[in-house]
Amino acid sequence: MELQNRGFPLYRLLNCLCRRPAIVLSIFFLLFTQSVTATPVCAHVFANHREDQLISEFSKGSKDFFLARHLAKKIQSETTEQQLEELKIIGQAYRQVPKKDPNPLAAWHIGGRRLLDYTLALVQRHDLKFAEGHAAGKSGKELYQNFLLEQKQLFGTRYDAQDVILYAEYLQSQLPALQTTHSGPALTIILGGSFINGKAQLKTSDLDISVNQPALMKMKDAWEQKFNALLKEKNPESNMTLEMHGEPAGFYGKINPVVFVITAEKITVQVFEPAQIGTRPSDLQTGKSANYPL
Repeated sequence: MELQNRGFPLYRLLNCLCRRPAIVLSIFFLLFTQSVTATPVCAHVFANHREDQLISEFSKGSKDFFLARHLAKKIQSETTEQQLEELKIIGQAYRQVPKKDPNPLAAWHIGGRRLLDYTLALVQRHDLKFAEGHAAGKSGKELYQNFLLEQKQLFGTRYDAQDVILYAEYLQSQLPALQTTHSGPALTIILGGSFINGKAQLKTSDLDISVNQPALMKMKDAWEQKFNALLKEKNPESNMTLEMHGEPAGFYGKINPVVFVITAEKITVQVFEPAQIGTRPSDLQTGKSANYPL
């Protein structure tokens, strides 16, 4: 009676709820579902905000790599779950950030996508993942397949490790006949850049190839045609172009950690440690590398 007198409205409410358990369960269910659904919605809004922020900041480019290193250190300070979320956001923003210098007239200006490449190299540490997998007895082919699968999940890549390997094997098959027409050192082909590293967009990207003999430049058209023919078997929209250079493997390893080195005898996956910022902040010094036979 004392409870009734002191808190009559509360008493009536409790008495009512006790007599109607279905109402209690309904209220509990409503509160529970609201708490569950609110978190994904908030996370989605936050992710969209971070993506827009990232695109805006990195689309401007930079005169040095400090911006990329700062972002990498921020991500590295977070929990594993938070790091994965940040990497997903970078993967979504990646192709919306310009690859080339937004201000080509500025001295030593770096495009935003190159800055993100460096951030990814510092955070993902694929050199360590390859080393750990190799120590566990995995083959070079298995290691590369695992690598490209991770990249595919991050960037929505439309091709597989086997597509890359098939083309590398095609180039290797060309070398014995070409070698007979060239004197000097053994012919070597280097594949680097976005395609080998699982970041390419098949409609617009290019495939970077380096050769150690300038005479091999004449093979560009034939190799490009074969390259797209192989890709179009599964991806009809493929329209990539070949960019042929004479740069060493380390040139590509500064930005993207994985490089293929192809000779008539073997195909090697060369994996680089993250580069270090040089004395000039717009330069990167190539890190050490390890080789894994494919």
